[in-house]
Amino acid sequence: MKLLFLIFSSIGVTTIWNWVWRQYYFAESRPDEVHFAQTSDGWRLALSRYRSAKPDPSQLPVICCHGLGANSLTFDISSKYSFARALAATGREVWVLDLRGHGRSEKARFFSRNKGCHWDLDTLVKLDLPAAIDLVLKQTQAPQVHWIGFSMGGILGYVYLGLSDDDTLGHMPAKKIASAVMLGAALDYSHSKSFFRWVKSLRFLAPTIPMVQIAPLIRATIPFAGRIANPLEKIIVWPANTDPRTFRRLAASGFDGMSTRMLVQLSTLFDRGGLRSGTSNGMRYFDLLGKITTPIFSIAGSRDRQCPPDAVRLTHKHIGAKQKRMVTVGRDSGHREDFGHADLIFGKQSHREIVPLAAEWMKAAESTESQPQQAQA
Repeated sequence: MKLLFLIFSSIGVTTIWNWVWRQYYFAESRPDEVHFAQTSDGWRLALSRYRSAKPDPSQLPVICCHGLGANSLTFDISSKYSFARALAATGREVWVLDLRGHGRSEKARFFSRNKGCHWDLDTLVKLDLPAAIDLVLKQTQAPQVHWIGFSMGGILGYVYLGLSDDDTLGHMPAKKIASAVMLGAALDYSHSKSFFRWVKSLRFLAPTIPMVQIAPLIRATIPFAGRIANPLEKIIVWPANTDPRTFRRLAASGFDGMSTRMLVQLSTLFDRGGLRSGTSNGMRYFDLLGKITTPIFSIAGSRDRQCPPDAVRLTHKHIGAKQKRMVTVGRDSGHREDFGHADLIFGKQSHREIVPLAAEWMKAAESTESQPQQAQA
């Protein structure tokens, strides 16, 4: 009886602790508009629209996609460190996607057969991305969009482009993406020292637990973030490049549950040959990199413990596009500060270092006369 009392008391105290700090540091993005796309299997996806104060009609719109277990708030965490607003200030219209089950998009229902947390990465690539891209093309009347994918958003972008640009497959819409910027993303982590390797240990959970909730663990650290050094913080960001209060706001509002099926599929990133499809044939998505013809700019953080530069470099090396570039952002490369993982999009130096690189790349890709040179850092 005492044991049960201790268990329930601990759960109660933890719940109250998390609720209080989440309310205190609660953050909410404020886009100019929010639109909803519907996937072919009935999910409503939110796309937050950021209009430019000085729009440049010659520039194509861009879709930004968040990482694993996160949401659109990572691109608009505050007015000072908003990736979306800094990019919109360059004259380009910015759209930030919430994948199914995340942010403003429709949430999973635990006991629902059709709307449960049963998706994997293939689901997002083949259903969520096409629906989001088509909505932006319809709303803007643009012929194409650019793609900025952070972490898992970059992985989704690589797979989508591999399936789209490979004419022999013929089951994905081609050429709707003019260029892509992949931030802290790779398709093969097997030779890297990524901390993310722990996902392999979750494979046994797939048949019984549909969703993994990491948000409560992160929220429990809110009052210590930026004040007391802890391993969790360094896994997510590089502290020297992160405003402590901004990180606390992210911890309070920027994370959602993760589909176990998707985690299991992502765990193949650490198997020999890299990421595989979730189907019975287990297609190696790494093999599709050579089929990609869309211009791609790969950006790695010098201190990234989730997607180290060597993993980004391996993926970048095998991309078939003639127009491609890679940069490792950090002090050794002449930048103002080192970069970890999530601070690639909301770090102190992100709007000074990352946004201009992305804006210049997309502008160059829109010019038929421009020929971006491959660079390795």
